[in-house]
Amino acid sequence: MDDAAADLHALIEAADLPVPFVHVGASGGGYIALYHASRYADDVAGVALLDVAQDDPKEGAKIFPGAKAWGNQEHLDNVDSMRRVVRLPALALEDIPLRVITAAEGPASAEKNQAYWLKLSSDARQTTLPGGHDLVEENSQGVVAEIRK
Repeated sequence: MDDAAADLHALIEAADLPVPFVHVGASGGGYIALYHASRYADDVAGVALLDVAQDDPKEGAKIFPGAKAWGNQEHLDNVDSMRRVVRLPALALEDIPLRVITAAEGPASAEKNQAYWLKLSSDARQTTLPGGHDLVEENSQGVVAEIRK
């Protein structure tokens, strides 16, 4: 996660992109958006998370059942990334606007699970939109409207 945030910062600088900008992270990309924002706050005007669950071993076991579950090598980086982001302290983003956008057609626990991120900013709000985990494809107008807010 440290490498991903540093690489993203270096890419932004190398491309000479104007900052600050709004980070939009969907699913696992939300961890990078949050971690980068916590490390490089001057680059970020806001963060929008699209159906980004926090680390929940019980939910993970449902998604990846079996003996290896989250221990599967394909998932080790993802687990480590989630745990690093979950350990961010309250108000890690200070007053950077944070919008948690939850898919209505996800697991019943999704809204409560994703509300976890609200503690990271003094300017945080959660919205639930119609659609499944691929919200950006299933409800692009709703997603864009929330980001613009």
